[in-house]
Amino acid sequence: MTSAALSFREVGPTDLPACVALEKASYPEDEAASKSTLQYRQHQAATFFRCAILTGEDGDEDEDTVVGFICATRCISFKHESMTTHVAGGPLLAIHSVVVREEYRRRGIATAMLKEYIRHVQDFNRKADRKKNWSSPVQSIVLMAKANLLTFYIHTGFRVNRLSPILHGNDRWYELQQEIPIPRNHRCWVVDAFADPYQRGTGNPAAIVLMHEDTNTE
Repeated sequence: MTSAALSFREVGPTDLPACVALEKASYPEDEAASKSTLQYRQHQAATFFRCAILTGEDGDEDEDTVVGFICATRCISFKHESMTTHVAGGPLLAIHSVVVREEYRRRGIATAMLKEYIRHVQDFNRKADRKKNWSSPVQSIVLMAKANLLTFYIHTGFRVNRLSPILHGNDRWYELQQEIPIPRNHRCWVVDAFADPYQRGTGNPAAIVLMHEDTNTE
């Protein structure tokens, strides 16, 4: 491959073998997610399981081009059980893995992948807003990280909350969080004083009335 472009997309079932191998190569045995756990995350929370792909000049893609991935599930509160469960309407999105293939590390791929992931979650909220589906906005992204990676996550917008109470493997972890803006598009009426009822835009704005979502203005 003489030239390659980095792109991002949702992980599909055929990508799982590469993701499983990458997970095992990136974490100690007592920390790595199992094949069945990754399968569960892909099946139950596919929109939040994304990978980084290197595409050649000819545009061909195959499983060998998966150079990294991020996976997460939603939860109500960030606990150890969050790693193996998915609550579809949970306000928190718990990231479990942020990994890049060893030979592609220190090239900015992890940073690009995480920034794209955050934009993806923001876009998820915008699409939910347009669909009037406010039963399930993502309010915050949470994750655990070791001390040597705190700077990396802080540079991508996360803050350190505390030492994590979650015990996972032999090392200590820190809990980090980043709030995700929730767009609110409200219908409203501008009430004008001293306006000509037959001429739009006349008068002095006197009030703005926000309309309830269920209000029928037809």
